[in-house]
Amino acid sequence: MKQIRRLYIAEKPKLGRAIAACLDGPVQNFGGWMACGSDAVTWCFGHLLAQFTPEQYDPALKSWRRDTLPIVPDPFRLEPRPGKGCAEQVRLIALLCGRAETVVNAGDPDREGQLLVDEVLEHVGWQGPALRLLLPSFDEASVRKALANLSSNGEPRFRGMRDAALARSQIDWICGLNLTRALTLFAQSRGRAGVFTAGRVQTPTLALVAAREEAVLAFRPVIHYGVALALELGGVRFEAGLELPPDQLGLDAEGRLVDAGEAGRLESRLKALAGGHAQVASFARTEHSIPPPLPFALSDLQKEAGARHGLGAREVLDSCQRLYERGLLSYPRTDCPYLPEEQLPEAPRVLASLSALPALEQACQGADLSLRPRCYQSARVGAHHAIVPTGAGVPALEGADAAVFALCARRWLAQFHPDQREARSRAVLEAGGLTFRAQGRGVLEPGWTRVQSGAGPQAGQSQAPLPFLEQGAQVPIAGAFLRQFQTSPPERFTEGSLVDAMKHIQRHVGRHGYGMEATEAQKQALSRSCGLGTEATRADIIERLIGHGCLARRGKWLVPTDKGRDLVSLCPPQLTSPLATADLEADLDAVASGKAPWKPLVERAAVQTAAMVEAVFAQKTEALPVDPAFACPVCGRALVKRKGHSAGFFGCSGYPECSYAAADAGGHPGAPLRTGAAGLPCPRCGTGRLVLRANAEGPVLVCQNPACGHAIASPPAGRSATGRQRGARPAGSARPRRQRARA
Repeated sequence: MKQIRRLYIAEKPKLGRAIAACLDGPVQNFGGWMACGSDAVTWCFGHLLAQFTPEQYDPALKSWRRDTLPIVPDPFRLEPRPGKGCAEQVRLIALLCGRAETVVNAGDPDREGQLLVDEVLEHVGWQGPALRLLLPSFDEASVRKALANLSSNGEPRFRGMRDAALARSQIDWICGLNLTRALTLFAQSRGRAGVFTAGRVQTPTLALVAAREEAVLAFRPVIHYGVALALELGGVRFEAGLELPPDQLGLDAEGRLVDAGEAGRLESRLKALAGGHAQVASFARTEHSIPPPLPFALSDLQKEAGARHGLGAREVLDSCQRLYERGLLSYPRTDCPYLPEEQLPEAPRVLASLSALPALEQACQGADLSLRPRCYQSARVGAHHAIVPTGAGVPALEGADAAVFALCARRWLAQFHPDQREARSRAVLEAGGLTFRAQGRGVLEPGWTRVQSGAGPQAGQSQAPLPFLEQGAQVPIAGAFLRQFQTSPPERFTEGSLVDAMKHIQRHVGRHGYGMEATEAQKQALSRSCGLGTEATRADIIERLIGHGCLARRGKWLVPTDKGRDLVSLCPPQLTSPLATADLEADLDAVASGKAPWKPLVERAAVQTAAMVEAVFAQKTEALPVDPAFACPVCGRALVKRKGHSAGFFGCSGYPECSYAAADAGGHPGAPLRTGAAGLPCPRCGTGRLVLRANAEGPVLVCQNPACGHAIASPPAGRSATGRQRGARPAGSARPRRQRARA
């Protein structure tokens, strides 16, 4: 292998190929890297390195025990991720670095992109000069512009980005791993099964869904009434609703008319006005231009695809990934709805590609390429631009891929159509000493909404336009009517709406029992943050909560399971609140901007995690009642699965105070086991000892004190006390998996 002038290390293979295509010299592809004249390009597959597991630091930490918590490595160590050829790629990068004069960090222009290349360079021991390539998009013009403007990778802004990402990674490991172990151990002490996984992002997300479910279940509908006049002028019929005065009888605290009798009296009063006239007190008509919505960021696409086609968040992301890998859509894991100005000259080529599709032919014919859409603003493009068609030829698509591509294509085409124009009217009328209000809306020019198949901002609104009403004019009253309304419960989350809620979490704080303790300043801080998770992780977080048995799909809705509700009830408030995420993001911003060091942030997080671990174990026992199927018959505490020398058994979680043990009968506590020659003390008399005896119904513990005779029967081997079938997963029966902290 010859000497390499510059070695470019991209975040992903596709970015590496885009860079190689714009470098000087012939390109030779060697599999994991490409030679480009005197330069070379290689790549990562996202993060090539992973944090050590606890047992890699100390084999004794493989067992989940309270006395080992919290676990805080010092220092943290990394290793190549298992599978996907990560170890081989790390070795290849090390070999290439050994031949390079200079390396170029070509990770995404964000915190994680900075870290994932820097950590590989540190892992392979690179000590030479390093440059930084900032590349927000893969088109040729953007790549060539970025290659001509390389920066030093050692600049403070890049060190700050790396440090912030490193701090975030270590904090998530400390928080997620320790609290997962603490919550699992405590839950198992209450007779609960499985692993209770916690995370800095997934736990507030679960708490959001649980709070909404509580609000739905606690909801009680309120019936209220509205009365209005039917008016007609110039052949146009419209209605004007009665404006209820504050002293109106029959109003509730929210100003709704809830008294049916009072509503009937008002209706009779209005009907008496029929045949008369209402006088126009004021009238206003305004025209509005509504620009097309910006191209899709991932969360917006997931919400739209869920609402229109019933697609799940993960399903949308997977479809986007397939379309991206086929070269039909741009990179999907983006939170940016803008496009670089360098791509605007590519619009004719993209339009020609879409025009070949019969379903889009009419929308393409109305596109005006002389327009300069507001979405083309390079200064507002982040690490990745919006999800748009690439201009490649589109083959026949089916199912979710066809639906997702059509949504993205129509949203891009809408940028080259004129604004929608509409007229809005408001009127105040007076009749019989009462005041009435009317409003109307009419479309003057549909504009871009033709492309969106009725998906404009006013979709679903059925307001008719008002006739022109001159102030002081008399409008004939055709009649009056009474309408009955009923309040609706809060809507449960779909996957799409939950992704949107995670992105805009500040909109949900202080509502439906979620984050009620938040101050106005904290809400504003949340509005400035990226919300819960990132575009790349939100779908995975939802799938993880479903996979861990904390959330379940009920039709199109997401609902918390019993396990999910138990988990939320056990968590310290600071873990379920989104405010901690907002505070951490503010701290990470300070690190990224060079205003604060990163290590004290990790140290503080370790102290906070230790306090939360103690809070978990300090909870009162009634925080989570013991499952009756796994209750100790002696002391009432939970029986948990333990390993014996030859077989598993169930032992009391109150050991050594209580040493009751039972055989493992198909995953449930079975016959009591002898725990020593003396036996257990009798819980009734306290003087006699319990001995194991057999009778017609099975083994039983009997007090040896003749004056007592207390007996404790063993649960039948095939069925628990709650009737749960043999074979159901019992508390503590699953061997704890090694947990890796994740957001």
